Parts: sequence; C-alpha cells; structure tokens
Amino acid sequence: MNTFAEHFCLKDGRDNFFIDQNRDWQLVLGSKKYKKSVDEMLEAAIASRRAPRLVWVGDFGLGKTHHINYTYNKINEAPQMPFKVIRMDLPDVQDNSEFNVLFERMVNEVGQNYFMKLLAAHVAANPNWLGTVTPTDVRKTLRQLALNEDVADQAWDFLCGRKLSKDGKVQVGVSKLQLNDSEEYASVFLNIAHVIREQTEDKRVLLYLIDEVEGLAAVRKANYLNKWVLALRKMLDVIEVGVILAVGSLSLQDIPELLLNGALVRRIGNENYVMLEQYDITEAKIFMEDLLTQFIDPAKKALVEANLGLASDSDYDSKLFPFKKDAFEAFCEHLVGDTARAKPAQFLLKLHSTLSAAMKDGKQVIDRAYLEARGEWK
Repeated sequence: MNTFAEHFCLKDGRDNFFIDQNRDWQLVLGSKKYKKSVDEMLEAAIASRRAPRLVWVGDFGLGKTHHINYTYNKINEAPQMPFKVIRMDLPDVQDNSEFNVLFERMVNEVGQNYFMKLLAAHVAANPNWLGTVTPTDVRKTLRQLALNEDVADQAWDFLCGRKLSKDGKVQVGVSKLQLNDSEEYASVFLNIAHVIREQTEDKRVLLYLIDEVEGLAAVRKANYLNKWVLALRKMLDVIEVGVILAVGSLSLQDIPELLLNGALVRRIGNENYVMLEQYDITEAKIFMEDLLTQFIDPAKKALVEANLGLASDSDYDSKLFPFKKDAFEAFCEHLVGDTARAKPAQFLLKLHSTLSAAMKDGKQVIDRAYLEARGEWK
C-alpha cells in the first residue's frame, strides 16, 4: 500500500503537506507582502542602526509565528544581519503577575556565558565605564559579573530579576533581594544592549521576537497593570533594544489592554501595529499553487500523469495536481467561504483531510464529482 507521500507524488523527505516551522522558514506561501515588510524593516534597521519595533496582530493560524520564525532564521543565516536576535514565547502570566515574569526570561535568554565574556572585555577596555552605570545595584551587579567569578551565578540571578537568598544578597553586595523597579529593568536592558553592541565586531543590535503575546490579556488587576505599563514604557525608551511582538487577536481593538496604552503606542508607533488579514480567494489560490509547487515532485507527478492519460484532459493543469482545474477553483472558494477557514493553518488541515479521504478511496486526482460528494464544491 502506498504512503500518502507516494500517492500524491511528494518530494523526498516530505510526508504530507504540513509546514515545519523550523525547516520551512524560508517558505512564504501566498501573499508576499508581509515577507517584503520584514525584509524592508530589517534593511531599514541596518541602515539606520535603530532597533525595530513592530506588533503583528492576527487571528490564530494566519502566519504570525511563521513570520517570527522567518525573521529569526533570516537574521541567523545572513552574516550581514547585525542583530543579536532572541526568539521566545511570552511566559505564562496571571492577573497578579509581576513584570519580573517577562523580564527574567528576556534577560536570561541573552545567555550568561555569552554576556559575561563580552562584559569582561568591555570593562577591561573601558575601566571607567562601570562608574557611569546607574542605579547603584545594577552597577554593583555588573561589576561582580565582570570581575568576580565566585559570585557570577548569584550576580546573574539578580540581573535577571530573580530573588536572592540573604547570603546571596551579601555576596553580590546589593541593597535588596530582587530587582523590582522599572528604572532598574530599563538599566539592565540598556547596559546589556550597550555591551553587546560595543563588543561585537559587527556592532550587533539586541532584538527580541516574542510570540503569543495575547497572554498579556491575563494581567487585569489595576495595580499590576500599571506596573507593567510603566516597566514596558521604560524598556521601550531604551532605543538600543528592538522588540517585535506577535499577538493572536481578531482585531487591533481586541489586543491586550496593555498594548493599547497610549504611552506604549507612542513608543512603538501607530504605523507599526500591523494587522494580518484573512485570505481572500486570490490569496488562497496563490497559497495553494505555491504549496503544490514546493511540495510535489515533478518527475513523480509526470509518471502519474502519463499513467492516467491526463495530458489530453482539457480540465487538467499540471501545476494544480492533484486537482483538476475546476475542482481546484472550487476547493479554494470553499476554503475562504467561511472566515474561520480563511487562513493558512486551516487550509493545510482541510487539504490533508480531503486528500487523506481521496487516498482511502483510491483517487489520485480530485475532480468536481468527488468534491460535490464531500460537500466541498463552492
């Protein structure tokens, strides 16, 4: 019995039509406008040496995560991209979560060993620099991290906003057990970004790509909400740090209240809130054609076409295999006929369902009669 891949002539290494977010990061199927916007954003950031700020908003399945992955991999695989890029998901937050929940993850993802080497080199090259760092507890922590390996782990914990023990506090030489002030958070970001930029050969800019930011909607209690706004505002004042957020939402108006705060919108920029739209019929057809082209092996397909005598069929176009022309048109219209389906993730699920059923029924080419029988004809 043939496998799905054999039945539908998939390229070697492909088991089905689903997209692997890591392997397939370069595949931007359908509309290329958002890929183009990413490329232009990165080019502008390189030219201006100003860290980018962007919020992608869209329903689940529209491709936010794919665009995050595209940005991350494009930077990492292009030596001319001078960014220290960190890709992460928003940590779990609750209505009473402090900003430390996000801050700890953001700082820790920089990497203790990576940063310590750069920091030691920076302090050696600029002996007076530490004296310029404020507030005092951040300065003391950076000094210990650079010059005292014996307490480096405790110093890193403090820099990440973790709570020290009383002994740890004494060893690091700070005035409290934990960072908890927006000025301190901003100082940590500022100085980490500064050290990375000054001590990397290509002057790398610190850039965070944060997915699943819709989770910030959980922060509702007024006093906690205010603390988050203040901390994010101070962080965004650090122009050396770039932030790209992906938010699952049906509309801009429905994103977490935090991100609609006027102080944050002004710092990110109204024009940098980008709504990913549902696919229309034209975009759906382009997406599907691109998908079939990328996944189907032409040589394997040619053998099936010859065996089934498809060359003489006026309703057959090779680029649309495994669909006949009218079936392809109708299937795409079916995909966008319901807004819940008008997005790439749902296209792939529906395609897999239809083709899996066709394989079970022994069909290699989908025609009108088959779609009508399944209720998928327009």
